[in-house]
Amino acid sequence: MYDLLSILKNNLILCRIDWTAVFTAALAIIALWQLRKINRTSSGDFLLKLKNDLFNDKTTLLIQLIDYNSLQFIRSENDQIPYFEIVLDFITDDKIKNEIIRKIGKLRDGSYIIDAFEIDEYLLGHIEDLGILAENKILNISMIYEEFSWYIETCLGNSHIKDYIDHQKKKEGWDIYDKAEYIFNKCKKFGEKKVKKKRLQ
Repeated sequence: MYDLLSILKNNLILCRIDWTAVFTAALAIIALWQLRKINRTSSGDFLLKLKNDLFNDKTTLLIQLIDYNSLQFIRSENDQIPYFEIVLDFITDDKIKNEIIRKIGKLRDGSYIIDAFEIDEYLLGHIEDLGILAENKILNISMIYEEFSWYIETCLGNSHIKDYIDHQKKKEGWDIYDKAEYIFNKCKKFGEKKVKKKRLQ
């Protein structure tokens, strides 16, 4: 009789433990769902802030100049600070050229010389941030690719920007803009996979 009561009591305790485990698991699932929801919101906030920082008038002008191959890196003599020069010779469309000249007048007070620090601040710094956020899984590659890949590839694919980064690596250290290069390569690979997937459909 004692053994029977002991067995029943142990089974009731096991049942309580099982229900506790089920309840705990349910709470964990709800918490995980809430965390993912918060993470998506945080990712969205980061994305919106980066878009606002990247897509301003000055940055848009710089990207446009890079896209038209009109921004040339100039290595200064005597190891002075390097700079970029705006050269509009490659733009054959007069309307586009006149619009860029108007923007240079308005946004740059007519100056055709761009300090390297401006390239760091308005372009490469933001791309570096995207690389850091991707590497730390705060933003996923899909989001970055959809929103920023053209800008990343346009900037880091440009020979004058590459020359500038190489110059800075020799001067400042091998890891300068390594996160920008990381996200550039990730976007290229993601784009290639996307094209392959599309072809298979």
